[in-house]
Amino acid sequence: VTDLMYEDKIPDIEVWPDEVDFGKVYNEKLSVSVIVSNVGQGILDIDEVSLTSLPSYNIESIGDVVIWPGKSMEVIVSFEPIDNSVHNSKLKIVSNDPDEPWKQVNLVGEGVIPEIDVTPLAYDFGVLEAGCEDAEMIQVTNLGDADLIVSQIQDLMSDGDLVIDKL
Repeated sequence: VTDLMYEDKIPDIEVWPDEVDFGKVYNEKLSVSVIVSNVGQGILDIDEVSLTSLPSYNIESIGDVVIWPGKSMEVIVSFEPIDNSVHNSKLKIVSNDPDEPWKQVNLVGEGVIPEIDVTPLAYDFGVLEAGCEDAEMIQVTNLGDADLIVSQIQDLMSDGDLVIDKL
């Protein structure tokens, strides 16, 4: 079978689904398959696959960009929210289909992630004489909608002068 057999034939793109709702995503990455099919008689060439909004959405993989009549390819799109809000985007697929040169898939997902707040961010103990102590309460709060797990608090100076009493 050669390309010449399909030279005068017309390709016809079909994309499924036309909308993806990831729902509420709790501090993780979800992926979905979008199927691009050629329901026409000619060879369908995919010229571009892109997203209208970043960085919460990503194209993980794209199948063969030359789709023979009756065949399909898969585009894997992932959603990994960066904040607690609704994220909208569109997956745009550009092809050589003469009556539908591009198709879009609407993407929507809501991020549900922890958001740490530390008060105060800095504390100046001032000058202390040897053997003296000073104490300060540091408050860690979760401003997000998902569980925040604090597994470790560390003295970045690592000089042994700071003692953390309890988590």
